Amino acid sequence: QMNDPVVVAKRRWNDACCRGNGGGHGRLSGDQWYELQAHRAVNQALGRLLRHSGDYGALILLDARWARRGQKSRNLRAKLSGWIQRHLVDWPCSASGLSGNVFGRLKKHFEDAARRPLPALPPPPLPAVPTG
Repeated sequence: QMNDPVVVAKRRWNDACCRGNGGGHGRLSGDQWYELQAHRAVNQALGRLLRHSGDYGALILLDARWARRGQKSRNLRAKLSGWIQRHLVDWPCSASGLSGNVFGRLKKHFEDAARRPLPALPPPPLPAVPTG
């Protein structure tokens, strides 16, 4: 929460350290720290969505700043974990919002993923043999 007193205090403290440390060498400004927290939260959400190679899901980032190109693009996707970046898809937008069949594409994604065989599990460990 941007207005949480703890967050406000942390941002102010970071800003003060940056100003008082000759430009904050090696320190994050309050804005940089806050943005890093947002990137961590998105990466954590992805990690909760996909726990292992057999998992599948969809995380939809409805914010133009995540786009690769465009007027509002900040290419924030570069802050996402490397393993997920190759799976990202930009969805075209029009003046009225998302264009194309978003729900149809999601439905197909889940149907295709459900048909994929699960990865083989490693064999269970052998029971311990008593010695002595």
